[in-house]
Amino acid sequence: MDAPLLASPSTASAVLKLPHDVDEDEDEDEDDYPILPGQVWMEGDSLAPPCQSDLEIVPEIISLSNISATDIFYDLGCGDGRVCIAVAKATGARAKGVEIETNLLERFRTRLARVEAAAGSAGKRAAETRSGSGGRAVPPAVGLITEDDGQEERERERRQEQQQEQQQEQKQQQEQQQEKKQQQQQQPIPALRKGQVEVIEHDLLTVGLEEASVIYLYLLPEGIRALQPRIEAWLEGRLREDKEEEEEGKEKKEEQGTVNVSSDFNGVRLGGDKKSRKPATRRLVCNMWGLPGRTPTAKRDVGHMANVKLLLYESS
Repeated sequence: MDAPLLASPSTASAVLKLPHDVDEDEDEDEDDYPILPGQVWMEGDSLAPPCQSDLEIVPEIISLSNISATDIFYDLGCGDGRVCIAVAKATGARAKGVEIETNLLERFRTRLARVEAAAGSAGKRAAETRSGSGGRAVPPAVGLITEDDGQEERERERRQEQQQEQQQEQKQQQEQQQEKKQQQQQQPIPALRKGQVEVIEHDLLTVGLEEASVIYLYLLPEGIRALQPRIEAWLEGRLREDKEEEEEGKEKKEEQGTVNVSSDFNGVRLGGDKKSRKPATRRLVCNMWGLPGRTPTAKRDVGHMANVKLLLYESS
């Protein structure tokens, strides 16, 4: 029996505007990670495309699926983890990247450590910048005009003064704009909370999805088809229900042989019915290829050339 196909990079991008430590680091030179013998991508050996998603589409992913700090974001086949890191930093959400290829997992862990370290050093640089002096040049003094000067000389001096004032005003406006831009770029970048981004080494076809509120997929059509039954079950809430029923069954077995204490008190049931609780809306974002046979809730053409299609699917 053939071994199941495994996933490789499914990564994306950020510009919400992204914190500059992520924006500068993520599109690193691929020469830093040369292809080793036997690592050449061949059609059919992976569920994911051989290329990474562009960071510039991450803001679109966030806005399309309305990700917030209360969400748990999963990237299945996350590659080097750039999407997870960018989403977590931009929204405060918890992010989990699922990957199985060793070289990509190592890149994910290295990238995460670098971004966490960069956040601390960026805050220090911003503090040092704010403590520096920001004085502006004083306009040169304008020579006095004596009563002996003729009308032509006074007019010439007046025009020169006006021109100097205009030039100085323009210079001050440019300095203010530049200072404001530098302040925006050098704002302290909060470090990721401990455990906010998690690296999961696992086959994406069998990894648990119950806790995810948002899932991102950048997979080839065959990868989408292989994963579709579990994704459909997750969207419909059946994965969580099956897990709750399994847990309830274990609890009942543990209670067998013990005194059965009723959960009713004067006709009022204590505790809520798990199945009656309304779950939060689950959202799936697909990059390029969507779920066959299912109509997306929304579509969006994104990217520099508007050549990347994002498709949103939501739980009913």
